[in-house]
Amino acid sequence: MRRFTKEEKPIILKHYQSKSNIQISRIIDRTPKQIKNYLYRNGLKRNKYPMNDEWRHNISIALK
Repeated sequence: MRRFTKEEKPIILKHYQSKSNIQISRIIDRTPKQIKNYLYRNGLKRNKYPMNDEWRHNISIALK
């Protein structure tokens, strides 16, 4: 599975950072599935922090 580049990570996480203490540096070398699990483990489930459609779209593309 392809890994995100350093340029892609901040785009995906920008939405979450104002709501959490996620550190971009901690997920630089993780796969998309690991990132998704990391976000969910940290309480960022969709129902807790609803995303607008644009963010949901961007993240779903990035996690493919």
